[in-house]
Amino acid sequence: MSCKEISADWAAQRIRGLSLGSAIKNALLPQRSSNGDRTKVIKTLINSFRYPRKGPGMMWEACAEKVKAMGGKVEMAARVNGCAFDEATSAWTVQFKDRDGNLHSVEAEHVISSAPMRELVCGIRPEVSDRTRRAAESLKYRDFLTVMLILKERNKFADNWIYIHDPRVKVGRVQTKWFRIRTKPVTAWNIFVSKATVSGNPKMKI
Repeated sequence: MSCKEISADWAAQRIRGLSLGSAIKNALLPQRSSNGDRTKVIKTLINSFRYPRKGPGMMWEACAEKVKAMGGKVEMAARVNGCAFDEATSAWTVQFKDRDGNLHSVEAEHVISSAPMRELVCGIRPEVSDRTRRAAESLKYRDFLTVMLILKERNKFADNWIYIHDPRVKVGRVQTKWFRIRTKPVTAWNIFVSKATVSGNPKMKI
């Protein structure tokens, strides 16, 4: 997407609270969260952030545990085949196959999908309109491959979010953080490789 196509509302969210005056003030007097309130910190000028010690997968593990604690069930290694909506009952029926290939059905009032829109529209019943299907098929999305390098030394460099712009290097950005493994502080580099998938034709892209 060209930068000219990005709406001002989206850009305003990314740089909310940022101005020339606030940037100069932060350079002279680095901002600190007052009384631990991180909501008052300008996100663009943040110099530290909280990150799961073992990676973002810890958030999904915590989410699964909360679902189970509330009486829900998490189906692992299951593949959804389709979602059908019944206008008479205003209910959804979701079909999926378990790891053994057995077909199951679940009824629900609401369905939240994290699948790419291009794939989701193919499994919705009743079928969407041709216009909606063509719009979904024209969408582009990217996959990310993360490679983590763990070093013994801490603070190899001050910056913790570095974007690589050289087209000869198939890396999107390098993110560094430090944590403790068995009480020993280490530094981890997350190297993000962006894999752009356009119309079913995957290409490595920065």
